[in-house]
Amino acid sequence: MLPPTSDDRDALDREDDAAPHRVWLDLPAALYATASELANERGYTEQEALLELLGRGAAAIEPDGTRPALALAPAPAASPKPTLIPSASHAHAAWRTTAPPSANRTTSPHEWAEHLVEFLPLRFQKYIEELLFDDERILFFHYRPMFRIPGRALHRGRRQHEGVFMITDRMVLMMQDAIPPGPMFVAWGYSAWMTAIERVVAAEVDASAQSIELRITCSAADGEETHAVGFAPGAGVELSDALALLNRYGRSVATLPARRYAEHVPEWEPPERRHERLRIAGRISDEPDEPDIQVAVAEYETSRLKLSAEMIEVTDAKGTACIPVACVSSVGVWHALTGCTLDLYVPDGQRVVDHRAVFQYPRSMPFMRVAMRLRHYMGRAARADE
Repeated sequence: MLPPTSDDRDALDREDDAAPHRVWLDLPAALYATASELANERGYTEQEALLELLGRGAAAIEPDGTRPALALAPAPAASPKPTLIPSASHAHAAWRTTAPPSANRTTSPHEWAEHLVEFLPLRFQKYIEELLFDDERILFFHYRPMFRIPGRALHRGRRQHEGVFMITDRMVLMMQDAIPPGPMFVAWGYSAWMTAIERVVAAEVDASAQSIELRITCSAADGEETHAVGFAPGAGVELSDALALLNRYGRSVATLPARRYAEHVPEWEPPERRHERLRIAGRISDEPDEPDIQVAVAEYETSRLKLSAEMIEVTDAKGTACIPVACVSSVGVWHALTGCTLDLYVPDGQRVVDHRAVFQYPRSMPFMRVAMRLRHYMGRAARADE
């Protein structure tokens, strides 16, 4: 910034005395040098620097016109950046990680899976939060994009929806979109198959040129069930890790968590209600809000479920069936806006009987509570059988 010349002064003298330029162009050159240094120091424009100096008065200039040492007021402290604090609902769940992995802290061997959950599509993060207990830990997951298995269906093969295969310390879970979200990205809901980790007795991978099939064998009191999950051909490397993990748990009670012996039954509630409860409470309580209910009941029109620790009673239009929990090998859930079902798979010799309860989405909470509690009881029953 250069001081004004005599020509500039003559030109400005002919202007109105109220012209704002006259205020600073008649000041000594030392003021302009001070303003220039202030502009460079603070990142101001020239006008902003001059106005700040004029606001403090021109007494900063020595009578002889020399520039004094620059004594600027300290710049205002920058506002600290907001710190991302995990919400109460995230901190309440053990599988929700709050810090990235670091060499300076101890991490579990499978903690990488929990750190990568946040990179899944948001709808699957919501589904996972709905299907996991707060004290559950994620050991492995594989994201499966939508693909087609060659076949005869419309000569284009069978379409497999986008989904996630997951292994936790308490269950094996395969979930996928009940209906593809489409161009409007609507989260219609999911279909899920799950079983207690204690029920898994064997696992194997059948690879072909078109797809890879993971077969999981689950045991029950009266037989076994084999559930097949399809994957794209490129999933073989990751599925080998899942296969090793499943075979490690198969028929080996010694490697399983000991929490199944605990008397407390974890209470399930939908994420929305949990978030609201924690927000109102303002803290996380270690005690359950409600007493442990020994019997869980869900009913809608002709469908009714009544669950205890040893028995589940299924009522539909055909009648009532009393099924021991030890006889249930896995649970299937279709939880979508268009309609919901809860399936209990019960091996009977060489066949698997499907007991189904039908309900609507607005009435799904009691049925989901039964499904989650049944999954917990299935693990305890398997340990008791051993």
